[in-house]
Amino acid sequence: MADFRIEPAIFERYPAVQIGVIVCDGIDNHTPTPAITAHLNDLIAKLPQRIADDLGGADLATHPHIAPWRDAYRKFGAKPSKYLSSIENLTKRIIKGHVPSAINPLVDAYNTVSLKYLLPVGGEDLDQTLGDVVLTVAGEAEKPIHLLG
Repeated sequence: MADFRIEPAIFERYPAVQIGVIVCDGIDNHTPTPAITAHLNDLIAKLPQRIADDLGGADLATHPHIAPWRDAYRKFGAKPSKYLSSIENLTKRIIKGHVPSAINPLVDAYNTVSLKYLLPVGGEDLDQTLGDVVLTVAGEAEKPIHLLG
């Protein structure tokens, strides 16, 4: 398995950052998990009211779980109104009535965690990853990699 490293520049730029990593082995990512699917659907059904209650009429961008990500995006030079964090994007879509469909067990699981805690969560297939996984600040000359999804 590859190592996961966080470069010191991340902590210098974002001193309050908290990062969690979970590594799972032996996951069947082809067979839907009824318990995860049911829990995800329950969270999705309750999310618009939960967000409305949390915000009290304020804009989603000011939500205490969304605003820090907008701030982080500003710090690394991305316009947060154009480039949304995954949790803001997912939440906005659900509030507008666009319920995400089941994708696969892993994505459904991390979307469930993401929606439960209003926190960006993602996943990688480490069997398909070459070398170590390194979280660092991109260089100015570095070309962005746009993921299709």
